[in-house]
Amino acid sequence: CPFEWFHYPCVGIAAPPKGKWYCPQ
Repeated sequence: CPFEWFHYPCVGIAAPPKGKWYCPQ
């Protein structure tokens, strides 16, 4: 999945979650 931390508006959240995170897929 191509999402990066700066894509969080695209994945439907307002701010990056704490810790490492990746696309749910």
